[in-house]
Amino acid sequence: MPSLDPGYAITVDDLGDALTRQGSMIRSGDVLLVGTGQMSVRRGRWGDYAGGAAPGLSLRTAP
Repeated sequence: MPSLDPGYAITVDDLGDALTRQGSMIRSGDVLLVGTGQMSVRRGRWGDYAGGAAPGLSLRTAP
């Protein structure tokens, strides 16, 4: 499974592009689940990882 780079901030454009590719839309009241691939990258190899730079929604994207 592909994964986003550590610390990657998902933008509104990223979400819009993904929705367009999937032929989907978000409406008021919907719940959006975003897969970053981080779990598959880390599975079995957590080492010293303590919640550092992980990919996710940027602060500007969340609203």
